[in-house]
Amino acid sequence: MKELLKQFWTIPNMLTLFRVICVPFVMWCTIDPDTYLQVGEYSLPLIGLIIMVVAASSDLVDGFIARRFNQGTQLGEMLDPLADKLMHCATILSLVIIGFVHWAFIVALLLKEGTMVLGGIYMAGDSKNIKANYMGKVASATLSLAIIMSFFHPFWATKVFYLDWIVLGIGLVLTYMAFFNYLKQAIAIIKGIMAKKAAARAGDSVPSEPVNPETAEKEDTCAETDASSETEQNILTASIANDGTYAVVTQSPRYLAELYVYGINNSLRFKISFSDYYITSIEINSSSSEIALSGISAYNGDIISNVYIVDNASKTIKSQFELPDNMVTDIKYFANGNVVAIGDKYSAFISPKTKSVTKKDYENL
Repeated sequence: MKELLKQFWTIPNMLTLFRVICVPFVMWCTIDPDTYLQVGEYSLPLIGLIIMVVAASSDLVDGFIARRFNQGTQLGEMLDPLADKLMHCATILSLVIIGFVHWAFIVALLLKEGTMVLGGIYMAGDSKNIKANYMGKVASATLSLAIIMSFFHPFWATKVFYLDWIVLGIGLVLTYMAFFNYLKQAIAIIKGIMAKKAAARAGDSVPSEPVNPETAEKEDTCAETDASSETEQNILTASIANDGTYAVVTQSPRYLAELYVYGINNSLRFKISFSDYYITSIEINSSSSEIALSGISAYNGDIISNVYIVDNASKTIKSQFELPDNMVTDIKYFANGNVVAIGDKYSAFISPKTKSVTKKDYENL
């Protein structure tokens, strides 16, 4: 909970909260005729439209800030699409109430959104968020355009044969196409959850998170478990700390690599398995409190690297950083606790404490 609260206080998340706060004002100014503005022969809820457009514009700003200043958070990735869905559904509902949109549109939209919310609740804690795809972005843009057009419904209904409803229908079709793409990913995750629960009832051990083949290029799926026996696989890389703590990464028949961490008395403390990234380098910090690992993978012919920061006390991966279009082959800790990941295209300077990344390419050296 403390970590989530810490993630919340960022500029992108504040802008997301602003969009949520705008929702009731959009509804009020859309439903209440006293707020309407007269445009020629039509009385239209333009103040509601203006508030919605301003709120929607903040979505572009928060995305830019998150990418430009490395302020993206897992909480933000969850809140941002929820805020968008809330704005879309609330606005269309308001337009239905005043007769500018047919009720069938809101029913179709709520059916899809409700299914996604219920699926997300079921998968929460067992898998990472399903990543948005291109079709989803196109559908969202089309739906937004249709909603804006619907604020002028009396004009379209009499002059251009319900053009706003036609665009809205196209947006809903695209939305369902994106939904079925998400559904394929969700089914893979749900099957993994069910398999894990069945194995747990049988006393077996399985990875803590099911593999989602649709998002494997974005996020690694790792199994974090205690271990009691020493690995007999080939060693890929290793690191040892001043106090005698050491870590070994090996090949595995079930995973691309497995990390084994040993205490000063040679006892195996814990193991972490990696299914989506091939681990290339490892480094233990000077206090033996953290371990940094780099891994590589490929997607559509492009190399993707990932840096993991493992907390030795909790025996978990506490953060990870994706480094696209770069093959990281070595990783080192600085005395201040920061990490440098050295790749073929650029080096990434990472602060595990602030979760920030600074990239330095080699072109101007």
